[in-house]
Amino acid sequence: MEQDDKVLNRLHEIVFTTRMNIIYHEDSEAFFRNIVNITTFLSLISSSIAFAAIGKVISSSPETNAAIIALVSLFVAILNGLVLAYGMNAKATLHADLKKKWIEIIKDIELLENNERITFNEIDNKINTIHSSEPAPYKKRLIKSYNKAKIALGLDRQCCA
Repeated sequence: MEQDDKVLNRLHEIVFTTRMNIIYHEDSEAFFRNIVNITTFLSLISSSIAFAAIGKVISSSPETNAAIIALVSLFVAILNGLVLAYGMNAKATLHADLKKKWIEIIKDIELLENNERITFNEIDNKINTIHSSEPAPYKKRLIKSYNKAKIALGLDRQCCA
């Protein structure tokens, strides 16, 4: 009976860790994709303003138009430079890939529950491999993911807010 409780507790621990990590990487991917999308939108709007200045739609003064074009060009360059420098697309893709790896753990858990071809040690090894490839977590997002996982699994209310 005590051994069954240990196995059940270990299974719940793996399920919780997996769910929390899926939520974390899903939220992280969305965060970085949103930054890229907002930057793309602002670049498009800024470019439209620059073209309007070139076409003298904004002002008939060449000096004013030249200043607008210069400022907008600088703004667009800074925005896109920040996205490139901080690797927002790469970070979004990394979190999408890690989320997929955690989803594969769910399949392994289902196999384990059905007593098919997998052990706790094999799942632990896969989890350790995933953890070793993960970047350092953002603490606030990790706490939110922890709380979301507790709610999703019907465990007690939020903590660590």
